[in-house]
Amino acid sequence: MSATTALLRFDRDHPVWTGELFVLAGESPEDLDLLARRGLVEEREGVWSLTQEGTAGFRAEAAECFLDAAPGPFPEDCRQSLRRTRWQLLLDRAFRGRWGLKEFQPGAVLSFWPGLSPEERHRCGTEGVRWLFGEHPAVRALRDRPLAVPSSREEAEAFRAPWDLPWGRLSLDLLLLFRYDFHCYQDQLPLPTDEGGFANTDRLLCHFVGADTTLEDLAAHLGEVHLFLLHQRRLLLPRLFDRDAQEQDAVTWWVGCCEEEGQARELAARWTPLGAQLAAPSLPLDLWLVSREVLEGVKEPEESFWDLFSRGGHRLFCPA
Repeated sequence: MSATTALLRFDRDHPVWTGELFVLAGESPEDLDLLARRGLVEEREGVWSLTQEGTAGFRAEAAECFLDAAPGPFPEDCRQSLRRTRWQLLLDRAFRGRWGLKEFQPGAVLSFWPGLSPEERHRCGTEGVRWLFGEHPAVRALRDRPLAVPSSREEAEAFRAPWDLPWGRLSLDLLLLFRYDFHCYQDQLPLPTDEGGFANTDRLLCHFVGADTTLEDLAAHLGEVHLFLLHQRRLLLPRLFDRDAQEQDAVTWWVGCCEEEGQARELAARWTPLGAQLAAPSLPLDLWLVSREVLEGVKEPEESFWDLFSRGGHRLFCPA
């Protein structure tokens, strides 16, 4: 790899690196040292980031390569940024995804409507989770809306206008849009309401969980997932979110990401009995757990993420 390629690793989605992650990404430690000697990157307690000169150099190299990329400033939460980068690299190398394009978005924040409060979305009890948002008038209106894609963003906004309701924000640790057989869809014109680029993709919505993640924590997060999917399926991309332009299924998986395999097994034992209940508002939707330890142990990449998770993941729920 060249020093230019190494410099362009420091984009806004991956603003910081360690030497270990740099090697995991296929870069040379010598290139990192070269960038440091040129004054383009600096090291703080084992973490590398762009200098002021490096930021300017990044912009120049990106422009020369005709890349729509921006340099990454030093993040507020350095540890979280490094963790997300590690998961992206491990997941990327764990399956081939032939004839497709993997589009990773670490720290993705997805907007949805209506942005109901946790109290309006769910209630946890001894029998699991009770989903409440289906009774909200705006949600009822979404579900009663004819399944037609709006002709413009303005048409979608006109539907939302009668309700004085806020937008919600679904925060993910990692979003993977897998553009399978992308050559079959590259001539498709983008839809005006598909701002997230979800049409003709499979999606993995990845969220960090651990032994201390409670059912309340999970329900609070999944409630946002359900409202995001409802907004996509009923207003922005009706019929086109779950079926692509070639009439193939386009799947959506929620993936709980654990650091240790023991944590994944523990959470699977706890949550699998509730799997159907947790997924119920948004079928079709798969719920999975996978651990970093399993991904690190992959010696030969699987053909697809389906193969990867069937061999190394823990399925909480899969529609029949």
